[in-house]
Amino acid sequence: MTPSLTSLTSPHLPRRNIRWRGWAAVCAMAMVVAAPLLMPTPAGAQSRDMQDLLNRLSRLETDVQTLSRDVYRNGVKPTGPMTGVPGGGGSAAAGELEVLKLQMETQTQQQTGKYEELAYQVSQIKERLDKLSADIDLRLQKLEDKAGIGLGASMNGGGADAGGSPPADLKGGARPLPPAADTGAVSGPASGGAKGPAISAAPADAGGPLPAGPAQDQYDYAFNLLRQGDAPNAEKAFSQFLKQNPDNPLAANAQYWLGETFYIRGNFKAAAVAFGDGYKKYPKSNKGADYLLKLAMSLDSLGDRPSACVVLKQLDADKDAAPTVKRRGEDQKNRLGCK
Repeated sequence: MTPSLTSLTSPHLPRRNIRWRGWAAVCAMAMVVAAPLLMPTPAGAQSRDMQDLLNRLSRLETDVQTLSRDVYRNGVKPTGPMTGVPGGGGSAAAGELEVLKLQMETQTQQQTGKYEELAYQVSQIKERLDKLSADIDLRLQKLEDKAGIGLGASMNGGGADAGGSPPADLKGGARPLPPAADTGAVSGPASGGAKGPAISAAPADAGGPLPAGPAQDQYDYAFNLLRQGDAPNAEKAFSQFLKQNPDNPLAANAQYWLGETFYIRGNFKAAAVAFGDGYKKYPKSNKGADYLLKLAMSLDSLGDRPSACVVLKQLDADKDAAPTVKRRGEDQKNRLGCK
């Protein structure tokens, strides 16, 4: 039978009740001693604090990575606040990244401004060059047309073309390029039955004015004659150059300027032959498209507009033609009404 609380505290306790009181005291002491053991230990609390810190650091690393992606992806700011950043560390990292972003944006704007400025300057230079090129082309065209008409009329003495009537093989648009057999002497009838001066498109005799020396010096000599307006001697010099240096890289240019010596004197038939021969021999040279342009102009001056249009169409299909030559060809097509 378990003693009651009253019996344990009564002043008239028997001796055995004293033993119960001692046992109760021992139990109370045991509980006092065991109480600290039942409470959390400092080591356990430290372990949990470390785990919390690691979790926070992990969340901070995730937030920084997210912020970095947002900054470098088209400059978009983070869509939400950073979480798990202890002590304001996330705000400091975000501030540094924001500064870096602003610096990059400033540098990008500066580079973009420089690029736009350079692009504008290039466009201005290109526009000026195009205007200058068009102006030069127009002036050359006027000079060539004026020289061709005036000299042609003065050479035949009565109004007929110095180059004579168009050859049969160039009429009706049958063949725009003259055959190689037509490169011999060419003479045209003048009005009233009188014969006009004979102008040869064949190479001059070896005893012409061309001096001895390197091919480049000979070419320069012939070209200087043409620049000085001495077309007859320039014709002889270029013809002799072609005879002596048929395979020289300057031969294509010499053939072109040979045609010019005829064209500026109004001998459009001989000019057409020279330009046609040049295109046959040197179609891929730097003068290939120029041959076609001047051949078309020569044919038009001879009155063979259909053949001129055929040649201009061929020029239009030439992918290697310079833009200036293409533009002049288009002007000729529009002027002649080519379809």
